[in-house]
Amino acid sequence: MTLFKRLPRLRWKASEAQEEIIPPDVQTQCPELATDFKLLAEELMPHFSELDASGLRLQNEFRLEQVLLIFGAALATILGALHPSVGAVWIGITESVLAAALSAVAMRAKTTRVQQGYFTDRLKAEKHRTKPTLNTSPGSPRVPR
Repeated sequence: MTLFKRLPRLRWKASEAQEEIIPPDVQTQCPELATDFKLLAEELMPHFSELDASGLRLQNEFRLEQVLLIFGAALATILGALHPSVGAVWIGITESVLAAALSAVAMRAKTTRVQQGYFTDRLKAEKHRTKPTLNTSPGSPRVPR
C-alpha cells in the first residue's frame, strides 16, 4: 500500500543500486560527450551517492522520531483519559513512563537537528545532480545544436 511505503524503517538499509544522473540512453545520443560522462561517473557520482545515502538515512531517522512522537502522544492521551475512569494505578505509572520517554525523544530530536542534517545533505546531493545538466542541456555551448 502506498501509504505505508513512506513510513520510516526501524533498521535503515541503504539501497545498493546507484542512480545515474544522466540516463544511459541519453548518454548514447551524445557520443561526443563520452569523456564528460566518464568524468561524471568517476568524479561526481561517488560524492553524489554518498550525500544521497546520508540524506536518505537522516530523513528516515527524522521521520521515525516524528512517528514515535505522534503515536506516543496519542497513546499517552488515551492512557490519560482511561486513568481517571478506570482508577488503576498502573495506568498512571505507564502514562508517566511513556511521557518521560517521549520527552527524551523530543529532546534528542531537538538537540541532534536531524531534520537540518537531512535537508543539508539532500541540498548538496541535488546540487551535484544539477552540475552535469548545466553543461549538457540544449543550447549549452558544449552541446552541438
